[in-house]
Amino acid sequence: GNLMPSIRREFARALRRTVTPRANLALASPTIETLSQLEGKRDLETSIKPSSVLFKCQLRPHVRGWGGERVRITRKSILNLFGSEEIRRKAASSRTWDRWAGLARVLLRSGGASTGNKVTILNCGDKAFSTMWDAIDNARESIHMETYILRMDNVGQKTLKRLLKARSRGVQISLMYDSVGSTSLPMFLSQTLSALRKGGARVVEFNPLISGPHRFFRRNHRKILLVDGTVAFCGGMNIADEYCGIRMGGTGRFHDTHVRIEGPAALDFAKVVRDSIREAFWSKDCENSGIYTPPSPFHTSKLRNLDPGLFGSQDPKFIGSQQKSDEFPLISPYFGHAEAGVQKEGVCVQVLAANSWRNQRQLQRSVRMTIQYATTRCFITSPYFLPPPSLLRAMIQASKRGVDVRVLTCGENCDVPGVQAASRYIYSKLLHYGVRIFEYQPATLHSKAVCVDSIYSFVGSFNFDRWSYHRNLEVGMGMLDAKVTHELEAEFLKNVAMSREITLADIQRASIIERAKRFLCYIVASV
Repeated sequence: GNLMPSIRREFARALRRTVTPRANLALASPTIETLSQLEGKRDLETSIKPSSVLFKCQLRPHVRGWGGERVRITRKSILNLFGSEEIRRKAASSRTWDRWAGLARVLLRSGGASTGNKVTILNCGDKAFSTMWDAIDNARESIHMETYILRMDNVGQKTLKRLLKARSRGVQISLMYDSVGSTSLPMFLSQTLSALRKGGARVVEFNPLISGPHRFFRRNHRKILLVDGTVAFCGGMNIADEYCGIRMGGTGRFHDTHVRIEGPAALDFAKVVRDSIREAFWSKDCENSGIYTPPSPFHTSKLRNLDPGLFGSQDPKFIGSQQKSDEFPLISPYFGHAEAGVQKEGVCVQVLAANSWRNQRQLQRSVRMTIQYATTRCFITSPYFLPPPSLLRAMIQASKRGVDVRVLTCGENCDVPGVQAASRYIYSKLLHYGVRIFEYQPATLHSKAVCVDSIYSFVGSFNFDRWSYHRNLEVGMGMLDAKVTHELEAEFLKNVAMSREITLADIQRASIIERAKRFLCYIVASV
C-alpha cells in the first residue's frame, strides 16, 4: 500500500545521505525500486526482482545523537517494506545473482573456460595420490607431469616407477620439475629417473642453477598432471612423502588440496603445459624442443557469454528455504545448497595461468576481481600469507563493505618460519578492518583455495605472496558452481574449527624483539 508521508520524507532524506554500506543489516544492502514504483504495487513479494534500473539504498553505519536515532527508525521502516525474513533473503540472493552475472561475463573474457566438466575435490593426500596413480596406470596415449618439488623418497620412487611402466606400454611421457624446488636430492643419482630417460621419456629440469643468475628468479611453481588430454590434476601437492598420507606410504606432514578434472577443461591445461615448455627452452617453437607436446585445445575456449543455466535457474527462486544453516546464512540456501543450482551438463571451469615474465596475469586478475566483487563472504586459504598491495587493498575494502573475510594460514608448524613472521607483521592492519585470521594447528597447511559468496571457488598452486604474484609460473582453476564451492566452504570451516584465531590482543602482546623480527622478515620478503 501507500507509505505514510513521514516515512516517505525520512526515506528521501536517507537516500540523500548515502554513504558507506553496511552488510551486517538483515537486508544485506539489497537494491530497491523507486518510491513511485513501490507505491503502485500492493504485493511487495512480487516486486522484488533483479533489475538493471535500480538505485542502492545505503545508510550511515554509525551516527551519533538524534541523527543516528532517525536513521535507525528509517532503516527499520525500509526493512519493513520487504516483509518477512524470507523475502529479505530472496532480495539479497537476487542482488548477488545480478552482481555475479555481470562479473562472470568479465571473467570469461580471459579465455580458458568450458562447461561439461566433472570436478572431484581431493582434500586427503592418500586419496589424491591414489587417484593420480590410477590415472597413470590407465593412461593409453600420453602423460605430462609438472611439479615444483620432486624427491627421490618413497612416494617419488613409486610415481616414477608407474611412469616407467606406462612408458613400457608405449605411452608418451614428459616430466618437468623445478631446479630450485627439487634440490634436496641429486637427481642424477636416481636409477629410476635414469631408466625413465633411457626408456624414451623426456625429463626436463626447469631453469637449472647453472643456467645463470638472470634465470634464477624465474621458477615453475605449477603442479599439473595431464593424462590422455582428457583427465587433469591441479592443486598444491608436490611429489614427495610430505604430501602423501601414511596409508599410501607418505608421512602426511602437509594438509593440502588437489582437484581432479575430467572433460574439456583438461585440454585447456595443455595450453598451460605448452607455455611451461616455451619457458623451459626459451623458445616459442615447442615442437623443436624435443619434448612431447600435448595437443592444442580442440575448442577455442570462447565461452564469453553467461549460460542461463550456469548457476542453475536464472530465476532466483528461494530453493531450500526450509533449511536452517548458521554456517552459510543468507545466500547458501539458494546458491550453496548441495543440490540446487548445479548444471546437469557439468561444472563451468576456467583454467587460469600466471606468467608475469610474458605479461600473462589472468590468474592474478581473476583472484583480485572476485575478492573485489564479494558481497557476503570470502574465505581465503594460503599457507604463505604475504599478499601484495593490490590483494591487500581488495581484502580490506571487502571487509569495510561488511563482507565476512576470513583467512586460514599456517600456524607454529609452518615450514618457512621467515614467511610466517612476515605475515604476522601485517596481521594488525587486517584485523583492524575486521578481517578474521586463523592459524591451522593440526599439521602444516599447504592448501591454496578461495571461496566467494558460495558461488565461485578457486584452487591451484597460487600463494597469496609476492613470489606467486610477480615471479613464479602458476596455474589454477576457477569454478562457477554452487556444489563445488559449498564443498570447499565446508572444508574451510572444518579446518577453521581446528585452528587458532588471531586477535589484536595477541599481536599487541608481542615483545619488542619479536616485533622487530617480524618487521625485518617483512622487509626481506617484500624485496
